[in-house]
Amino acid sequence: MKNKIIAFSLFLFLSSHYLTAQQEYLIKKNIEVSQEIITVLNNENIESKLFKDNLNRAVRDYCGFQYYAPGNASQIFELFWILRNKVRDDYYRFIIVNAHYFSEEQTAKIKSDLEETVGSISDSRFHLLVSIFHLDKFKEKLTHDLEDDLFVKIEEYFKRGSTVPRDYLEKSLAYTTLANLGDQTIEDSIILFVNEMYEFCNKEENSNMQESLYMSFFTGIVPKLLGKLHSKRSVIETRHMLQCDYTWKIDYIDVGTRPPADSYFYGVIGPKVSIYENSKYQMTFIKSKDEKAAKKEYIEDLIKRIETNQIEWKKTLIDFD
Repeated sequence: MKNKIIAFSLFLFLSSHYLTAQQEYLIKKNIEVSQEIITVLNNENIESKLFKDNLNRAVRDYCGFQYYAPGNASQIFELFWILRNKVRDDYYRFIIVNAHYFSEEQTAKIKSDLEETVGSISDSRFHLLVSIFHLDKFKEKLTHDLEDDLFVKIEEYFKRGSTVPRDYLEKSLAYTTLANLGDQTIEDSIILFVNEMYEFCNKEENSNMQESLYMSFFTGIVPKLLGKLHSKRSVIETRHMLQCDYTWKIDYIDVGTRPPADSYFYGVIGPKVSIYENSKYQMTFIKSKDEKAAKKEYIEDLIKRIETNQIEWKKTLIDFD
């Protein structure tokens, strides 16, 4: 018994030492990399390849800097802020990707700027930025963009097994963005609509038609409607789709598409949770000998954590609290 206690104590000591060393390495590495980026952005020509490469590094690695080199992360934020009118596209990418990691003061600063500039954006970034930073100023514009019979048209295309036109799905952004600004009625309607279309897939008796419906549902309806809602509720009330039986009936690797569970996770859950949660989904079963079994087990655990609110949600969600 004494030997077991000694062995266990030694294990705890070595584990603690390893974690401390790993933590020290991550801090050192992130400080070095972030300082390199700061130096380049302060001194290089804005048109140079080196400058642009380091802008991309800053966008990609900012979350790590925030954890392990917060002082340098603040400097990088300020550099993007100073440069925002010169590198507007990169600036938008920076604040979209890293919104979850900004302080209240930084978020307020961004929001104030966006209220004056984002109205000129003509692509989907407009809806994304309005949703992430809760820009209520644009409610009137979005309401004007609503098309009354849009969901009737989407349903008609979908139920006859046709691919829903991309244009229709893009027009739905006005609805999902208003939902993200707190319109409960619109959010209710979208979640109900998606659940009804899913049930329609489940009830289809013709196997070929059902396959077509599921493919259309998980590659169109799910990411373009459900995936655009920025709320925990949109996941909680549709989490059963993770267990879609159709996921396990086809080897999707052979046809080059994602199985439904993956489409749902990456389209609906992934954008609403932390980078850690995303990587956990990928790494849990990536090296497993039986990927499907590992994925089923993980999904069961994921659903339990969704139901008990043990997910690391992004703080930019409309119902984060």
